[in-house]
Amino acid sequence: SDLGGSALDGPIAGARVFIDINGNRVWDSFERSAKTDVDGNFGQSLSGVDYCSDDATANQKSYCLQTLHALEGVSVCIFGGYDTITLTPFEGTLCRTVDVETNSTLSTLISPLSTLVDSVDASERAAVLRALNLTEDDLDIDYVRNISDDSAATVFKKAQAVVKVLTVLQKRLEDRYDQFGE
Repeated sequence: SDLGGSALDGPIAGARVFIDINGNRVWDSFERSAKTDVDGNFGQSLSGVDYCSDDATANQKSYCLQTLHALEGVSVCIFGGYDTITLTPFEGTLCRTVDVETNSTLSTLISPLSTLVDSVDASERAAVLRALNLTEDDLDIDYVRNISDDSAATVFKKAQAVVKVLTVLQKRLEDRYDQFGE
């Protein structure tokens, strides 16, 4: 099965994208991985080049993420690389839970919003979406490349708010741990 999609904070280029088999949100050497291209894509380019095709060059195949068997409820995660809008290193990890059927092609968008929604129990997922006034379908909106679309602009604003809140919380926690000498 071929997995494709985009890593999005701004588009995140040069990141490692991996199938998180053990669910620890850390790439382990036994987990299949690929890179994101200059537009933050894996599996297929914006112009439609299939990185997993038999005709793909060796360089293009480095952007191909494949699995040999079906996977249910597994996370596809990214880390590293750089944000192509701010030109700064991307230092976090973003994930999205997917179901992969054997001999299928899956495309997914991995973003701060998908990561937040996927970080809670299934029973809390709907509540988080409601609190953000989002739907499951909103998680698939490419809010960077389609920013002129009203729906994308709305999702973009929510994603930016989530990132801002998480950044502030991270800074507060770091300050607290520094105070305690940890």
